Amino acid sequence: MTTLEAEITETLKSLDPVRARAFERAIHELLLVVRPEAKAGEALPPPPPLAVDAKGWPVGYWEKFAGCWADLEFEAPDDPPPEPHPY
Repeated sequence: MTTLEAEITETLKSLDPVRARAFERAIHELLLVVRPEAKAGEALPPPPPLAVDAKGWPVGYWEKFAGCWADLEFEAPDDPPPEPHPY
């Protein structure tokens, strides 16, 4: 395995599924540019389907983003004083 292959593999492992698909698509587009047998406008192979949960969200999506709030403490501000009455 070359250094470039190792770098691509490590990068793919570190990306979330959406960015990994975008990275793979970019690599496929570059291959079409550098291959002499590639034809202009040649269709790319479809990307592999993402694993989704029952509601259609990528698996692990909410855990990744909601989990980043897990260690933060939230405190509600004190209620403001009541407004004075005119009488």
